[in-house]
Amino acid sequence: MTTAASTEPPRQHFLRGAGVALVWVVGMLPAALGIQRCTFAALFHHPCPGCGLSRAAHLLLQGHVADSLRMQPFVVPLLVAHACVALATVRTTVLEGAPWMFFRHRFGRVALYFLGAVYVAMIVLWILRAFGLFGGSVPV
Repeated sequence: MTTAASTEPPRQHFLRGAGVALVWVVGMLPAALGIQRCTFAALFHHPCPGCGLSRAAHLLLQGHVADSLRMQPFVVPLLVAHACVALATVRTTVLEGAPWMFFRHRFGRVALYFLGAVYVAMIVLWILRAFGLFGGSVPV
């Protein structure tokens, strides 16, 4: 008696997916708790393109949306982009057993392009703020 091959991923893929999700959670804890300092700002005494993101996220969580967006206008798109990449890596791990091939799937590619676009926009804003536009640089 032959049975059709199961298309359900093996149990170990689910366990690996849970491990990848745990890595994402543990990796974001220092920033979420506010204990991570900007290495660029500490070394060069100038803000990096991402300076103010942790403070903006904390302000957002406290309900101070206007202050959060003034600190770092790309906090929401960046959080969404990182969440999409995290979901893509967990999904790929569950389906294929490894997270690093997430770009093979359309959702992974879209998430990666979205993240790249947000980073490019943050760098453009950083350059414009260095010239005094949009409220100037974020305090370090």
